[in-house]
Formats: sequence, structure tokens, C-alpha cells
Amino acid sequence: MIKNILIVSAAVLIHISFTGALFSDEIKKYSIEQLQKAGFTSENMSKDAFLKLRNKVFEIPDYESGQFSIDKMKKIDAKGNKLKGYIATINGNCTSDPAEVFILASSDGNEYIVQRFDSLHASLDEILRDIDGDGNFEILVNEEIAGENTPRCNSFFWVNIYTWKEGGGFVIDNEKFIKSYYFKEYLNMISKRIAEAEHLLNMPEKDPDASKVKTIALSMLEDCRTALSKLSKLAEKK
Repeated sequence: MIKNILIVSAAVLIHISFTGALFSDEIKKYSIEQLQKAGFTSENMSKDAFLKLRNKVFEIPDYESGQFSIDKMKKIDAKGNKLKGYIATINGNCTSDPAEVFILASSDGNEYIVQRFDSLHASLDEILRDIDGDGNFEILVNEEIAGENTPRCNSFFWVNIYTWKEGGGFVIDNEKFIKSYYFKEYLNMISKRIAEAEHLLNMPEKDPDASKVKTIALSMLEDCRTALSKLSKLAEKK
């Protein structure tokens, strides 16, 4: 159904007039009329077609396009605001670690938003969530919190939360979730990191790795300070 899900291949996009728009921003808007002229509509979009759409819209050069692949992809079908479309996590630079979120969505079937975000260690199951149970999806985008000496296995992420705004796509809306998400999630994570760092700091001085481990522990504590600072600033805005 054209009002629910839209498929557009790279070949089709070439023949559509986008009123001179340059495909360099992180968010684009297309009317359904522009896309209807091409005659391509379907409820089922393949990974290949979705990736070609992403490459075309954001002007990914041919010599770079082969470096990207879709890790996971799923339909968006929100009961609250009737948002429908697709979302995918993208692997980049020939790695198997998704680093981008790509979205095609519409809440009215007339205007479609094409949008992408950089997100470290992107997991589709964690990215698209209904945090407050209102029937609408939020997008959770990872920003790594890691000091200079913090091992990857001990680092964690600061999550920016985006909500759908009619006509504007997904926009950052962290303040809305300070109690329902941030305090609930981060105070627990910070407590665990502090306990881990305390355990490392108790390593006997005679241990040959004591100095290295102490450096790691102090870096982990600095990460906790960074997270607490972010929480504090978020609370001030609220």
C-alpha cells in the first residue's frame, strides 16, 4: 500500500525531480507525489534497494558505496502516531560492527522522511524502542563514553534519544526521558562501573600488572564522572 510503505531503487531516483535538492544533509523530505511519478510502490523493500536508496540520497560515491552493507532491517509500524516505514543498521568500511542507523518513515503517507544517524555498536533491537509505552517509537543512538585508557570491554555509552516530530523527522528529546530512562539506566550502570574499578584498585601492589590495572581503574572512574556530568546537565535542562 502506497500510504504505508515505499520502495525506491537507485535507478528510479535518477528519473525523479527533487526540485534541485542536494543530497548531502542527514535528513531529507520527499512528497508522495514526487515518488508516485516513478511508479514504484511496494510493501516489501529489499536490503539491496534500501541500501541503494541510502547511497543515492546522501550522495555516497560509487567507489565508497561498496564499503557499506545492511546488517539488519525491519519495518516500522507504530500504533500511536501511525508512523510507518523502514529502519536499518549499516555496516561501514568493511567491518561487521554497525555504525549507522538509516530510516525511511512517514506518519501521514504523504511526506516521507529519509534520515540517518551515526551510532556506535548499533543494535537494531536496542535502537527502535517504545520507552514510555505510548505506542510511539523512539530512536536510541549510541555515543561512546571511554577514557583514553579504558578498554573497550569496560566502556559504555551515552544514549541520545530521538522522538518523531511531524514534518521534522526524529529530533533529539533527551529531557523527556530523564526519569523513565536516564536515571533508571545510568545510575545502575555507573554503580557497577565504580564497583568494578574499586575491585581493580584493590589489586596487590606487588602484582606485576598493578600499575597498568590502576590506570585502567582510574580511567573507568573518569568515565563515570563524565556520565554523571551529562546526567547533571540533563537534569538542569529539565
